[in-house]
Amino acid sequence: MKNASVQGKRRLFLLKIDLPALLAVILFAGMIFLYLIPGFEKVMMDRKRNLIHEMTASAYSPLEHY
Repeated sequence: MKNASVQGKRRLFLLKIDLPALLAVILFAGMIFLYLIPGFEKVMMDRKRNLIHEMTASAYSPLEHY
């Protein structure tokens, strides 16, 4: 009988404490992979495009002069 009581308390602990914590971690990880990483990637690619454009313009400028 005592073993069943301990088992019930353990199950209750898992449902009330561990499950919400696990769901919060899963949602946080999902947000990072589905929202933040693609946003950072887009910003980085835009900066690279801008850098390449500026480098091309600065290399083309002396050629245009001569």
